[in-house]
Amino acid sequence: MKILIGKGSQGSSEDSPEDAFLGHREVFFDYEPMKTEIFKRERLEGGNRVGGPAVLVEYSSTIVIPPFAEAAVDEYGNIVMEII
Repeated sequence: MKILIGKGSQGSSEDSPEDAFLGHREVFFDYEPMKTEIFKRERLEGGNRVGGPAVLVEYSSTIVIPPFAEAAVDEYGNIVMEII
């Protein structure tokens, strides 16, 4: 599991970021299947980072983090993706 709990975690919710991990799925990137981690987006907190390949799921959207990227949750709850 590639979720990194940052120092900025607020810990204000009953669900902890560690509970965000839902499991693995095979997802195709560049025509190749890759074991990909699935996370529940609403359980992530400010300061958390997720390395790709990963998928963040929530009730109204899905965010795909490719293998060459990393996503961070900012202090406002936004997902900021960076190509690494």
